[in-house]
Amino acid sequence: MKVLAFAASSSRGSINGALVRHAASRLRAELLHDVEVEILDLNDFEMPIYSIDREHEGGIPDQARRFFARIGAADGLLISYAEHNGAYTAAFKNLFDWASRIQAKVFQGKPAAVLATSPGGRGGAGVLKGALESAPHYGAEVVGSLSVPRFQTVFDPHQGVLTDEGLAAQLGEVLRRFAVRLTEGPPPAAAPPPPSGPSMWDARYAVPFAAYGSEPNAFLHAVAGRIPPGPVLVIAAGEGRDAVFLAARGHSVTAMDQSAVGLANAAALAASQKVALTTVVADLADFDFGHARWAGIVAIWAHLPSALRARVHAACVQALAPGGVFILEAYSPAHLALPGKGGPPVADMLVDPATARRELEGLRFELCQQALRDVAEGRDHQGPSATTQVLAIRH
Repeated sequence: MKVLAFAASSSRGSINGALVRHAASRLRAELLHDVEVEILDLNDFEMPIYSIDREHEGGIPDQARRFFARIGAADGLLISYAEHNGAYTAAFKNLFDWASRIQAKVFQGKPAAVLATSPGGRGGAGVLKGALESAPHYGAEVVGSLSVPRFQTVFDPHQGVLTDEGLAAQLGEVLRRFAVRLTEGPPPAAAPPPPSGPSMWDARYAVPFAAYGSEPNAFLHAVAGRIPPGPVLVIAAGEGRDAVFLAARGHSVTAMDQSAVGLANAAALAASQKVALTTVVADLADFDFGHARWAGIVAIWAHLPSALRARVHAACVQALAPGGVFILEAYSPAHLALPGKGGPPVADMLVDPATARRELEGLRFELCQQALRDVAEGRDHQGPSATTQVLAIRH
């Protein structure tokens, strides 16, 4: 079994190089004693800056072909991304651009453990976010990821190890998942989720506010001030924590959900906080959103099969009044590679930023991004998570 490891950096003293060597050492010592790890140096693949003219004139350089072949010969990839101004280093981007001219799926279906670090507190979060968003499109199966902040304070260069116990444990879990994938192969294809009908949600809400808590979603709390005065619709409102929060801000709020039990809990929460709330038991498949009606529409964790979701998003665009605001947070497909608990385990029901932009055409986006954050909402939404966040306005 062979693992290809490299830091996406050309720096001779790369801290990402130190991190990826440490990860490779732990993989061998703790999990896969017989694994062969080949550690690449990007300086061995230096090439002219990619341009279509250079490709037409001289073809694809041998260095790019060798890099592509090394990936093809490996059973898995261990990568640590250096961050330059929030993005890939020029050295890696150029190598990747050339390799993609051999085949767009540069990573060739290989499982990958993806890391990043930096001297600052964000730990290369910007480049890691970009890598997680793009890796599946370029043929990588990301099985785990980790951002390591403040590298010089959490890594002992003499021993070559992480000294922060929490980060060391998180890296161990990423490597464990990587090792399991290498030894056991891909998991069997997930069966389609059972229909998420009213009875399932009624059962989930039988114990009030156990599933997701009673406090509003953190992203909604941060951006709620962007909703102008006027009526607000909260779809898939559940037990009404977000709807009641918006009603307390002075909006006339309609909370819509298919669970009568959830909305009964929502009404009780509204009464306890002395705010008015309209509740509507309905299915999003045939709900009448109206036209140019709402000052705001909120969709928090409204996970739907992609065909229905596209219809619902199109209806939301038409239902917003001019100047109306659409707010969304949903788990993204990248979340499937993270340990956080939440969202359906099926990529078709998850949303990435590009899909959100396409399905919400007609809105002006102030924010449409993937966020890597810790979620703490009741029993069923917990831990490190990848989400898509949208704040968009009707022209």
